[in-house]
Amino acid sequence: MIDTAKRVLEWRASGKRCALAIVIETWGSSPRDVGSIMAVCEDGRMAGSVSGGCIEGSVVYDAQAVMDSGIPLLTRFSSSDEKAWEVGAPCGGDIETLILPYDDEIHRLLMECILNGQPVTLIACLDGISHADQGGTEGVLLNSTGTIPPRPETAHQMDGAAAPLSPNLNGPGTFVPFQGAQAVISPSARECQWMEPFLLDETLEVFEKSREDSSSLSNQAWSMSRPKAPGAVVTACGARMFCCRYEPRPRIVCVGAVHIASALVTMAKAAGYDTVVVDPRRMFLTQERFPDADKLILGWPQEILPQLRLDAQTALCALTHDEKIDVPALACALETNAFYLGCLGHAETLLKRAFALKEYGADPGQFHRIWGPIGLWIGGRTPGEIALSTLAQIQAVRCGRISKGPDMPGHTLDFYTPESVRRIAAARDQRKSAAAEVQRKSAATQASISPATPASGGADTIASNGPGRC
Repeated sequence: MIDTAKRVLEWRASGKRCALAIVIETWGSSPRDVGSIMAVCEDGRMAGSVSGGCIEGSVVYDAQAVMDSGIPLLTRFSSSDEKAWEVGAPCGGDIETLILPYDDEIHRLLMECILNGQPVTLIACLDGISHADQGGTEGVLLNSTGTIPPRPETAHQMDGAAAPLSPNLNGPGTFVPFQGAQAVISPSARECQWMEPFLLDETLEVFEKSREDSSSLSNQAWSMSRPKAPGAVVTACGARMFCCRYEPRPRIVCVGAVHIASALVTMAKAAGYDTVVVDPRRMFLTQERFPDADKLILGWPQEILPQLRLDAQTALCALTHDEKIDVPALACALETNAFYLGCLGHAETLLKRAFALKEYGADPGQFHRIWGPIGLWIGGRTPGEIALSTLAQIQAVRCGRISKGPDMPGHTLDFYTPESVRRIAAARDQRKSAAAEVQRKSAATQASISPATPASGGADTIASNGPGRC
């Protein structure tokens, strides 16, 4: 999304027209989430996507029409439609997109917020916008009297008399929002286009309620609820409205500039995470070792982490295997609402970490938040494999797709007690003994079937020190 925003701002700076295609609803199998944006430049260039690549060509064609007309358009692709098969979208899902002509006031704020990592909400009225398969972009809105309201530039004049844009919800003169009414809201600014305050407030209230409802519908197979939906189509004041909240990119903070962190940073960047590496050891923290990191910060974690303001979009990984670095980092992180905390180490090490955290003043009641050993149990041993398992676990926790307990691999720090560690050590020793016994038997079997070594001397034997030695 950041790359898309950057490209759009570059196009506009060079004077190019563009349009934004936004996924507003999906049904069934869909490769892109609601809120996904694809930008189309007038010269045919694209940034971002609205599918796995199967409908982008058709969306570009419709976006060109939107740029020419200046009127928004809705497009829907269904696996049951002939058009879906024509454009190569027989994936089993339906996708509806809203294509908007780029507006320098409304959409510039949206793009700048996305680019700068600020939360921002987009609201767009869908009423009156025609679908591409319903005759193009000439959709109109009717008011409650069945007549076509004036265009926005003359909206305050109706039959020669001043008429407010705000609808009268109790009388026959009710107005529906104008075609293309939009708003973009950030923490520091608000841009509206033909969107009245009462409609804006009502829409935001309904949207937040919709997000809360969606997050509470957790899958019974998991103990954690699903994250809030980023966007939804809701009904506010009788109008069909699309709302989407674009959050800052999730962030992974690696404490320890170690080999695992280097691999994790590279993978995390490809998956859309911002990455920060913190380490007090200057020789480890170099741009050469971490070319993909967004930030490299030299310092002790207890001094740096409070400045980073870990939040619900942040995961922290303690990777040094050094108690004097990992323990302060975990203790600081426990005082935040970071969504993921992970720590390297086998059972004995993690038990020591638990004791050390208690001595450091951390609340044992929060130890269930620290995953350890870090990462999913996928058999990872190399730095790259451990980084892969760690990123997979972070993503699973973030999306509410992981739990802990005796029926699933993976534990958190509260699991480790002297008794549990003894059980783990005993089971590990038993596995090692069993493996050694299997290896011993295999060697004995191999020796028993090996051919006998020829006797020394004789006509067919080459002397080790004779002229035939090679």
